[in-house]
Amino acid sequence: MSGVRWKDGKILACILLTVLIISCDFISEESGINDLDGVEAADSQPFYYQLNPEPPGDMPVIFAPGIISTGHHEHSAPAISPDGTEIYWSVWEKPAPTDPIQQIWFIRFQESGWSKPETAAFSGVYSDGGPFFSTDGKELFFYSLRPLEVEGPVSDDNNIWVVGKNEIGWTEPESLGLEINDENLQAMPALARNGNLYFIDHLEDVENEYGISRSVLKDGEYLEPEALPVEVNSPYRDWCPCISPEEDYIVFSSHRPGGYGSGDLYISFRHDDGSWSKAINLGETVNTPSQERFPMLSPDGMVFFFGRATEEAYGDIFWVKADFIEGLREDYLSKAARVQ
Repeated sequence: MSGVRWKDGKILACILLTVLIISCDFISEESGINDLDGVEAADSQPFYYQLNPEPPGDMPVIFAPGIISTGHHEHSAPAISPDGTEIYWSVWEKPAPTDPIQQIWFIRFQESGWSKPETAAFSGVYSDGGPFFSTDGKELFFYSLRPLEVEGPVSDDNNIWVVGKNEIGWTEPESLGLEINDENLQAMPALARNGNLYFIDHLEDVENEYGISRSVLKDGEYLEPEALPVEVNSPYRDWCPCISPEEDYIVFSSHRPGGYGSGDLYISFRHDDGSWSKAINLGETVNTPSQERFPMLSPDGMVFFFGRATEEAYGDIFWVKADFIEGLREDYLSKAARVQ
C-alpha cells in the first residue's frame, strides 16, 4: 500500500510540475506579445513598405516590382505624400501607343490595401512627368508640355506646373509663371522644406544647354532663378536634382567624366555661407555601368530612391536606406578638416 501511495504521489508531483511549466511558458509568451517592439515597429512603418517583400537595406533593390517598377518605362522616382498614402510617378507606356505621351500615374492606400495604378486626373492629355510633393502635401509640382496660354499651342519644351489639393482631388494645373518658365526647358522640380525650388533649367555653354537652377520662394512668389555654381553645374549634363529638406545637400545625376557608367549620381554639401562642396560620386553601392538618375528622398528622409536604366528594364526604380548619405558627409567633413 505504501508503494502505491508513493507512486501516486510521484504521479501527482509530475502533474503539478507540468502544470507549473505550462503556466510559466504561457506567462512568458503573453509577456512577449505585450513587449514585442517588432510588432509595434511593423505597424508604424510607412504604408509603402508593404509594396516590397523586405524593407529597404544597405544595398539597392527594385522598389514595388510589378506595381511601380514594371515593363513600362518609369521616368521618375516615386513622389510619396507626407502621410505615405499616395504615390505618384511618371511613365512612358510600353509597348508604345501610336501617339506616345509621358503620363503621371498614381496609387492610393485604402482600407483594402493599395489601389491599382491609374492615370492622375490632371494627366493623360499632354506629356507630363517628374511629380514632386510639397512638404505639407497640399501641392504637387510636375513638368509638362501643355500650353502656357489658354487655347494656345502645345509647348515646344517642358515647363513647370503645379496642382493643389481640394475636396474632390486636384485643382486645374497652373503654370509657375514667367519668372520660372520660358520658351526653353524647365523640368524635374524639387522643393526644400521652405519651398525653395530646384529644377532643370536652360543654361548656356553646357552640354545640351541645361543644368540645375534654384529659385527662392519669398512672400509666396518665386524669385528669378540662379544657376548653381560650378561645383554642381559642370560643362557636362547635370540634371535630376534632389534637394534635402534643409537644403544642406543636393543629389543629382551627371554625365561628367570619372564615373562608373553613362550617368552617375553625385552629392554636393552646402556650407553655412551658402557655398557648395565639390560634387562627390555616390560610389559603387548606388552607381553602376548603367545610367542612374531621378534621385528622391522619402518624406521622413529614411529611404533613398533612384532610377536605373538598363538594357533589360529601361526605368526600374530602386530603394535603399538613406543613412549612407551621412557617412558621405562625415567622410567629406573629415577630409576637409585635414586640409585645413
